[in-house]
Amino acid sequence: MPVWATPVALATLACFELVALDHGVYRTQKLLALLLVGSLVVMLVCLFFALRRPASRIVAVRRRRATAILIVVLAISTLVHAVMAVPELVQVQRYTNDAVTVTDCAARQVLQGGNPYKNAHTLQCLARPGLGFGATTPLQAGNFWQLHSYPSSSNGLFRWLQWKTFTNELQREVRNPSYLSPDFEGRFNYPGAAIAVAIPALVLGFRDLVPLYLIFIVAACVAIWRRADPRIRPVVGLLLLGNTAFITDGFGGLTDATYVMLLVFYWLNRERPLLAGLLLGLAAASRQQAWFFVPFLLYLGWRTYGWGDLWRRGGIMAAVFLGFNLQFILMSPGDWLTGVLGPMHDPLFALGVGLVELSTAKILPLWSMTVYGALGIVAFAAAFVYFTRRWQSSPALAMFLPVLPLVFAWRSLHSYFMFLPLLAVTALVTLYRPVEDSTPVELTDHDPAPRPRSAFRVVAP
Repeated sequence: MPVWATPVALATLACFELVALDHGVYRTQKLLALLLVGSLVVMLVCLFFALRRPASRIVAVRRRRATAILIVVLAISTLVHAVMAVPELVQVQRYTNDAVTVTDCAARQVLQGGNPYKNAHTLQCLARPGLGFGATTPLQAGNFWQLHSYPSSSNGLFRWLQWKTFTNELQREVRNPSYLSPDFEGRFNYPGAAIAVAIPALVLGFRDLVPLYLIFIVAACVAIWRRADPRIRPVVGLLLLGNTAFITDGFGGLTDATYVMLLVFYWLNRERPLLAGLLLGLAAASRQQAWFFVPFLLYLGWRTYGWGDLWRRGGIMAAVFLGFNLQFILMSPGDWLTGVLGPMHDPLFALGVGLVELSTAKILPLWSMTVYGALGIVAFAAAFVYFTRRWQSSPALAMFLPVLPLVFAWRSLHSYFMFLPLLAVTALVTLYRPVEDSTPVELTDHDPAPRPRSAFRVVAP
């Protein structure tokens, strides 16, 4: 068992608690808000120390009994949740969120020659599979303009207002296909590759996109497991299986799985600039969260392989991003830009598991969106400067630091963070190789310190 298994396992447990606590009914309760943010902090701290100075030893499992038990329990938790989700998989309607529902509709629109960035007909998309008003993304405008923060789901008055508004706006949208509701997010908000990835699944006859994203999750985990040293594969497999939140969310359609899988494949192939540039371009063209990783990964490639690598890797990435979005840019550049940048400038309610959670729970003041944006920019700059000073000794931080600014964002949903243990394992299993030595070494309970003959050493990324 590698010694970094302990902090990664603790981070995975904290991630499980984070997602379990992130329900709307808790949104105004201060104690639960503190537990929610505390879980996020524990996860981030554990992963930071695992990636900053990862220990190089492999130790006997009996030395890490508590870690071994925790890893097994987390893996069992995933299996139990998966079994419980089987009834949902046999239902006709399997979507559980608006992101995957609108992505499905956008892909069908494109197949019919439409432009989802102009109007995704979001309300009809939600109503068709029966998701209804509870799956909408309300805007702090229209009938909701007087609300200062997203109310708790236990707020009956808000639920009634949301249902009434959804019903009325749905009727208007049905009567007028060009109608765009001022009360709900109505444009497709993701870059073009998110649609391009979904189209083949629909063309091949998939009834929905749930199997597609489950395949992406499994593909990422298998690729990581295969890259791991054979001696630690059982532990790596259990750690990957133990990320209950990330895996089980896939049963309802987890669109984040696309760019997460692509980031995993990028890291596994980062020494090949053309293929790496292709994968990074695909990731950036499928989700905006991947944009935060681009400066860190390009900087790491530049410092490792030089200017030529930067131009090849960055050039391929830019070409791929443009290629998947050019069609929609030419159709309507203003609509494409408004849709893709919508999460940054639309009047969305403050919502998340980061700093803003303490504000919505009235532990801290709720500042303006500009203040949270400024905090995020400062955090991103600080993280990048820190990485430029630690890239050689801690290259794995490139798979962790880019997410830190989202902790301070106006919107910091748990889906922005729950894949971090997966990315951490990706980096850890690829940066360490067994030191070749013909002399066998037996680890015992009395072995006081790491010995080079049984160590894992850092290799150049």
